[in-house]
Order: sequence, then C-alpha cells, then structure tokens
Amino acid sequence: MKQLKKSLFYILWTIVSVLLSVGLNYLILGKKPISKTKLMLLIDWVYEYVLFVIGGIRGLICAVIFFIINHYFIKQKIEQKKFLFSLQFLVLILLTFLIAKIHYLLEFDLDYI
Repeated sequence: MKQLKKSLFYILWTIVSVLLSVGLNYLILGKKPISKTKLMLLIDWVYEYVLFVIGGIRGLICAVIFFIINHYFIKQKIEQKKFLFSLQFLVLILLTFLIAKIHYLLEFDLDYI
C-alpha cells in the first residue's frame, strides 16, 4: 500500500508538472493562428508540436528535478504537514519558470539549441 501511495504521488506530480509546462508554453506562444491556406496547416502542426512536445519534455525535466529536491530537501526539512503541499507546489512553479528561462536563454540568446 505504501508503494502504491508513493507511485501515485509521483504520477500526480508529474502530470501537474507537464500541465504547468504546457500551460506556460501556451502563454508564451499565444493562441493558435487561424489556418486559411495549406501553408497555415503546416504552421498549425508546428504550433501543436512546440506546444505539446517541447512543453512535455520541459515538464518531465522539471518533474525529475522536483523529485530530487522534494526527496532530499523539502520532506526532510518540513515537519508541519499543512505547509508541505503549498511549498511543493511553489517549488514546482518556480522550477517550471526556471527551466523555461534556461531553455529560452539557450535557444535564443546563446543559439545553442
């Protein structure tokens, strides 16, 4: 039962991390352009690819880093369980923005990706 609870914990936080990252991608990209020509259909495909694939990959990277931070720092230091969820969610949001900023820096400013 303890393993099931721990697995469910990791699955739920992974889903939250991916959704946060895809949502942040949506905020950065804006709404989907209206396709009127065949060329715009290609742009629609690129838009969806960037939104879901890149957002999903960044979300999984955030989830892995979050699990490491959560296991070694957050759960060890916090004794009051009522602040644990809020702190975990705040750390996950900060990690999502940090990973997005690092991705932006590497892709556009340093032209590394």
